Amino acid sequence: MNKKWSIVFASVFFSLMLIIGILMFVFDPYFHYHAPLPWVSYSFRDSVYQNDGISKNWNYDAIITGTSMTLGMSTQQVDRLFGTTSVRATFLGEGFRRINDNLVTAFEHNKDLKLVIRCVDPTWFVCDWDFLEYGSYENYPTYLYDEDWTNDFSYLYNLDVIKNDLLPVIKRTIEGVPHDTFDSSIAYAQGGLDMVKEAYERPAKEEQVIDSDETRQMMEALERNVQTNIISTIKDHPDVRFIIYFPPYGSFFWDSLMQLGPEIVERRFDFEEYVIEELLKYDNVELYSFLDCFEITTDMNNYVDDIHYTANVSEYIIDSMGNTHEHRLTKENYKDYLNRSKEFYMSYDYDAVFGD
Repeated sequence: MNKKWSIVFASVFFSLMLIIGILMFVFDPYFHYHAPLPWVSYSFRDSVYQNDGISKNWNYDAIITGTSMTLGMSTQQVDRLFGTTSVRATFLGEGFRRINDNLVTAFEHNKDLKLVIRCVDPTWFVCDWDFLEYGSYENYPTYLYDEDWTNDFSYLYNLDVIKNDLLPVIKRTIEGVPHDTFDSSIAYAQGGLDMVKEAYERPAKEEQVIDSDETRQMMEALERNVQTNIISTIKDHPDVRFIIYFPPYGSFFWDSLMQLGPEIVERRFDFEEYVIEELLKYDNVELYSFLDCFEITTDMNNYVDDIHYTANVSEYIIDSMGNTHEHRLTKENYKDYLNRSKEFYMSYDYDAVFGD
């Protein structure tokens, strides 16, 4: 009797495991095995888990990538202006390395990739070249990002994935819910001064003096970070068009720097000058900066906090890069851009915003 029940239990167990494995492979909520199936209602729930599958398995010839600054970027608008089929890979809070690693993956798996639109955040200019916001690869879902099929059990039989992703996708599909798109998951619909003030903690007023040794170390970190995680990929793909842009951080961001002292702001522009000069060396790079869109950066209706802007600003950015070509930096105009921006942000009356 015990032997009979053992056989029955084993048969039921392995049958159940087989069914779960098949369902995970077919519905594949993280796109780990294949591109989206037209009859499945997918949900964009967590980009950390889906970016790798999107980059490896989707059909596209353009990719929009960067930090949370890209969450408002419309793939439909990009496709309309650039004549592309695009995807978006957003890495929340990440530095340059994770974004670049994913670009390398995209190039390895997609020989048709011809356009990269990459947001480069000035906040990550100075950090270790191998900085990873969410810890080392030991703490990351490497079973999704590597090429080792033997660890796919971490995906196929992950209870959290089954509960939070597989079953909801199956339910959505049965109910006929339209699948999510990149545009349906666009963030930051509305902003406002009260919202920004609530999220912002103004630093105490200081007059920090720049230390030359510290500046030298920061510049060395900047150079390695930029060369390793931006320039190297541009050089490796000379036939690919790279559109790189600096996002328009709001005036509260600049206030946070000015509160530390004007020398901090001066140094930040020195860092930016280095990055601009390096990027402008390459013919396959188009560089834009929206930091000098003063009518945007000083209007807090465009922001949800000190740096994150609303979707209408993202729409303006795409239109500028794909239509009007305003705010493009060249070897002829970048010095004027830097001087104009520096003068504005170092003389702006920030205290008036806070009633001081």
